[in-house]
Amino acid sequence: AKQITLSPDEKKKIRENLTLFMERHPVREEVDSLPQLQKGTWILYQLRLNPMSVFAVIAVITLMAGGGTSLAAESALPGDALYPVKVSVNEEVRGAFAISDEAKARLAANLAERRLQEAATLAAGGKLTVEAQAEIESRFNAHVEKFEEKANKLAAKGKANAAAELSSNLEVSLRVHSQILGNFEAETEAEAEADADTDTRVEVRPLIKTIKVGIGAVERARTNAETKVSAGLALDVEAAAEGKLKAATNKIAEARRTIERTRGRVHASATAEAEAKLKLAEEAMTEGKTELEADKFAKAFISFDRAHRLAQEAHLLINAAQRFKVNLNDNNSGKYGGCPTPRPGMPNWVCSDGSVSGPACEDGRWVIKQCPSSVGTSTETEAKTETKGEGKFRLDFD
Repeated sequence: AKQITLSPDEKKKIRENLTLFMERHPVREEVDSLPQLQKGTWILYQLRLNPMSVFAVIAVITLMAGGGTSLAAESALPGDALYPVKVSVNEEVRGAFAISDEAKARLAANLAERRLQEAATLAAGGKLTVEAQAEIESRFNAHVEKFEEKANKLAAKGKANAAAELSSNLEVSLRVHSQILGNFEAETEAEAEADADTDTRVEVRPLIKTIKVGIGAVERARTNAETKVSAGLALDVEAAAEGKLKAATNKIAEARRTIERTRGRVHASATAEAEAKLKLAEEAMTEGKTELEADKFAKAFISFDRAHRLAQEAHLLINAAQRFKVNLNDNNSGKYGGCPTPRPGMPNWVCSDGSVSGPACEDGRWVIKQCPSSVGTSTETEAKTETKGEGKFRLDFD
């Protein structure tokens, strides 16, 4: 077997990080009293230990001792011998260093994306087994649940801007991975029809459904955060809107560069879809700038966030198409793209604030918008009916 060792630079970096962490998180604080003789024996110094600090130091030392194994485990996939090291050692160490709610939400989002990257890699190679899929689904659900909890805590603590940004980024990533896996599913079905006797690949449809449930949870967290921003419960909404404007501008430019750089090297359908997303992002930017000029900072923040989300989705679609060599041939276009028929058979509602709820086409997908207030009037029946909840819920035509 090949011996994997750390380079001198890697060892030096780990030592520096360990020293810095120990300085900031001492395991033993100063003791106020000297050892005292009691009943003829010396008692131990009274140590005030921080359990998390102790765990983190032990974990870092463990990684130093077996650093080669730990680094090699980073590329492990479900079913590999080193995968338990990746999820039970490496990721647990990262969790020990995630102290704040924001850090914990960010870590949960990263891990959820990581699980789907593993699934896509296995699916691309035709190696996604039933056991691997079950493990990925279980861990993915736990990560999303943790993310939703921490994102909602952030929003409740007046950090709705951060919660909205984290939720928006994760939502985009989940949507792109869902589309990529859906493409693999279509290829699997086609190959199964061509050679039903020899095809043994596992369907990814159950995982895609799990991802859609996760998207719903993340979307709820985003909607909750945006609601608090709209209600003025976030700190310094004007600064947040201006910051989001800058971030969205940069993301649109990045997506545009990615599209141009890969033009002709990825399938034309991927380029076309990314450009359509980018066009919607630019429209949202125009809307946001109008709202910003009118001092409608909360609405501007939401518009810029939507623009950022769409641009990020365009960027990730191209990267995924290039990485996995897939043809995004609009497998879902008959369901979502361009909001085709059938239109959801539900009435529209005139809300008390003048807005309209009910089925709406947004970013090429059908959504159900609800009134921000508790009562709305149906445009079909003109009768007052209670509507519960806020935000919007996505419709999937399976």
